Amino acid sequence: MSVLGLQNLYNNITFMFPNAKIWLIGHSLGGSLASLLGITFGVPVVTFEPPGERMAAQRLHLPSPVCIASILDG
Repeated sequence: MSVLGLQNLYNNITFMFPNAKIWLIGHSLGGSLASLLGITFGVPVVTFEPPGERMAAQRLHLPSPVCIASILDG
């Protein structure tokens, strides 16, 4: 599923269930898609072994993922 396909799915689910708490979950490339959409929409995400998504976020003009090192360094 592409980023746009996943975004449409997310939009449809949030429209049908406006009061639901929705979590995005994914493994591998699905984890990257979930992570990018979580950053874009500000929803909780759980990923398992995703590849890096910083370059994808830049190329798709999405918000950049937070680097864990920047959080630890303060």
